[in-house]
Amino acid sequence: MFTGGRGTSSITEALLRHGQVSLTLLINAYDDGLSTGALRSLIPGMLGPSDVRKNVARLIPEADSAGRALRYFLEYRFPAGLSEKEGRSLLGALASSDTNVVTGKFGEQFLDLPLRQVRWMGEAARDFLNHLDEKDKIGVCLDFANCSLGNILFSGIYLSCGRSFNTAVEEFSRRCGIRGQVLNITAGENLVLTACKDDGSLLISETEIVTNRDRVGIKEIFLLDDYLKPDDTKTLAQKPAEELIRRLRELSRAPRINPAARQALENADLIIYGPGTQHSSLFPSYLTEGVAEAIAANPAAEKIFVGNISKDSEIRSETAATLAKKLIYYLNRKDRTRLRWENLVTLFFLQVPMAGNGDNTDYVIFDRETFGFPPEKVVLMDWEGDAGSHSGGRVVDEIINVVNTKWERKLKPFHHTASILVPGLNEEKTVRQVLQNLMALNFEPLSLGKEIIFIDGGSRDRTVERARSVPGVKVFQLQGRPGRGAALRLGIEKASGNIAVFFSSDGEYREEDLIPVVQAIAKNEFQVVFGSRAIKCVNLNQRLMDIYEGNYFLYFTSKYGGMLASILGLFLYNRFVSDPFTGIKAFEARLLKSLRLSSDGFNMEGEILAKLGKRGVFILEVPVDYRPRTRKEGKKTTVLDGLRAIGKILTGRLSRG
Repeated sequence: MFTGGRGTSSITEALLRHGQVSLTLLINAYDDGLSTGALRSLIPGMLGPSDVRKNVARLIPEADSAGRALRYFLEYRFPAGLSEKEGRSLLGALASSDTNVVTGKFGEQFLDLPLRQVRWMGEAARDFLNHLDEKDKIGVCLDFANCSLGNILFSGIYLSCGRSFNTAVEEFSRRCGIRGQVLNITAGENLVLTACKDDGSLLISETEIVTNRDRVGIKEIFLLDDYLKPDDTKTLAQKPAEELIRRLRELSRAPRINPAARQALENADLIIYGPGTQHSSLFPSYLTEGVAEAIAANPAAEKIFVGNISKDSEIRSETAATLAKKLIYYLNRKDRTRLRWENLVTLFFLQVPMAGNGDNTDYVIFDRETFGFPPEKVVLMDWEGDAGSHSGGRVVDEIINVVNTKWERKLKPFHHTASILVPGLNEEKTVRQVLQNLMALNFEPLSLGKEIIFIDGGSRDRTVERARSVPGVKVFQLQGRPGRGAALRLGIEKASGNIAVFFSSDGEYREEDLIPVVQAIAKNEFQVVFGSRAIKCVNLNQRLMDIYEGNYFLYFTSKYGGMLASILGLFLYNRFVSDPFTGIKAFEARLLKSLRLSSDGFNMEGEILAKLGKRGVFILEVPVDYRPRTRKEGKKTTVLDGLRAIGKILTGRLSRG
């Protein structure tokens, strides 16, 4: 995956969680902002270490305290106002492994570091301090304020590796014990990034490109041997735009590809062009000589462009179409090569246009008419997790779908989010407590996020008001024909998780019973799990009598109607389900959506059983507790509802769906 500093973080973390994925991150190192720029000035010839540090830190396993402590040290920044003397003192304490000083200044995390980590960090700190001493003799010093400790440690390793940047990246990665690898895309040439804007003005550094905040677009980027001198900048700024660009192209350099990066691209099963700050973190990587050729030489690989969701400061004027075209333009090194786009990109993952999106929004606009690439090559989805950022799980889930559709070798499903769908109608007495309990559920031990979606079926009481009072719950109101099935279908449409769970809003079920139900899917064991009330039920007769308050007609129809549904499932579909009408059901979302459910009411329960039965999908049942309501307390399911559901089981055998 081509990456920058943080734009692909969620995708990286999701890929690392998949046991069948071996991940290589390709970065460029032209960063020259603030403390990074100060280090590059202090050590002439060194590229920027920031993106190396960020991605190496991301690949450090966090399963134990040692990994978390190492991440802490790599990301630690010296406080503002810190003097050079104080900075040297802290590094000296680290170099000498002075536990008292290091623990007091950096934190208790130092005690969690294994001895081998303490040793190499100390060695890197000493090498850096020795270089700083030499610079001090000629009056050059370093402002430690806001400087990253990880960047300093990398710089020490760079100095000890004979000032070979790529060797330093390899050694830094090895010492940090990362999963996967981080590679600088180039052979290590110390180039600087410059850009020309649409109005002819210049951005003479990577820092200026990243912080460009006006709406004047960036026309073109360039890699130069050195920063433009003030006089050169002034002279170039007076030239017409075409002449300015021609002159900058003459000054440009095309760095050579890192042989390890070439090998990674030629052997990859999947190549991802990641999102992020395109003009600084990503487009410069594609200008490397040999990158496009290595990608084109790997026809078997899927090559996916993941477009930005929101507009970073340097792409304020861009659209999905212009970013995709610039990708091809820079991969072809500004038309120096003539590789067809089909050899470089197989799919475009783009953000579905959001309601109300316009030129003044923060979203990157997609217009199908102007995109310019075949519609079958575009995967439009709502990829958004946190505001403006990708849900890494959603991206990886779709990648797995693409791979499994085209390859004989299959990847296991990747479960990232459980969407709990809660339909309700006139449940003002119970809905708030139910939703609060669901929000309190912790799916982190299953490595899952969660979203709670409440769908109101046309309540005439305060149900919607009380649902909306629970922070974090997404609330939708059914338009048109009400019913449990219609509400659930709306919830399925709105769900972003790849595990979909049905749960009732009436307080009859225990929320904690969802954990084992969801766990069976999250561990890739089953596609469908029902929470069965029958397995734990000791006295079904008494329970039904309590529910129907001695009404023998309702008692008999409920008891034997449920049995009839189970028997029909066995007879018609060779699937015996002890509790087909349970209010707790969980599905792999892709399977659930493929059923194309059409029922509006309780009959959806029969439709689900029939369609799963026709496909031969196994339904696991796990026991759940059940606290039934009486009719007076608000129980709404009727005998007619049960008969309609049974009718769906019968007619489903004859349908084509």
